[in-house]
Amino acid sequence: MIWLASFPRSGNTFCRNLFYDVYGLESTSFPIERNSDKSKKYRILKTHVPYENAVGLKDDDLVICLVRDGRDAITSNAKYRKNFIEPRSKLKSNIDHGIVSPRGAHFGGWSKNVNSWIERADLIIRFEELIKDPLHFLKKIEAKADLPEADYSKIKTFSQLKYGAPRYGSGGQKTKGSTHSKKFFNKGKVGQWKEVFSGKQHKLFWLFHGEQMKMMGYGKDGDILPVDFTKTSFDHNPSDRLKWLKKYHEARVLLNSAFQKTLRVLKLT
Repeated sequence: MIWLASFPRSGNTFCRNLFYDVYGLESTSFPIERNSDKSKKYRILKTHVPYENAVGLKDDDLVICLVRDGRDAITSNAKYRKNFIEPRSKLKSNIDHGIVSPRGAHFGGWSKNVNSWIERADLIIRFEELIKDPLHFLKKIEAKADLPEADYSKIKTFSQLKYGAPRYGSGGQKTKGSTHSKKFFNKGKVGQWKEVFSGKQHKLFWLFHGEQMKMMGYGKDGDILPVDFTKTSFDHNPSDRLKWLKKYHEARVLLNSAFQKTLRVLKLT
């Protein structure tokens, strides 16, 4: 079994389409998708849950950990929420909630989710490198897994998936250029957080995730540095002051979320 593990909006669906288009391999998710064909034996399983919640993961399963700049992943996820889950929600509030991830929301939050998979991952792929050179990514996979014969001519760019009818991410719609695909794939743009993050949100993000961002090679200004993941330590013991600040912001975001929800119920926003 091949596991595609990632925080949401980090290239998971892009990879699933690569496996389907190039190798003819279908995939499902963990927890299992409702529309999955239970009679099939899927070789690829995608998940957003932290490692400790991946029930059924075996020692000989191949784990691919997909990582994206947390600011871009949170931005994309905030837009996804507004497009598909809560259209009346505010993008700013969605971003705040994604940064803080109160009570373990958003699959534990970017840092916890990524760090939980690092030690178990057989291969760590950064989203920014994946969309730039998907063939290089596939070659890395082929070196670790026995895959069907490849047809590299079927590799699609992020834009082709967005405006086409991909196997995954189209919402079940087969019409070329479906509205669902256009919204689902967002921009696939590196550094899109700069267009929506306020200065305060960036400081808040760095408070919660700065240490982990540095470990993964993501700079504060948006630069991406080379990293030898085999030599990186991910142990992190925050100070009491940092713990207190995080709890304060979690309470603030929860109160704001409750307030915004009340306004929507009362139809005042």
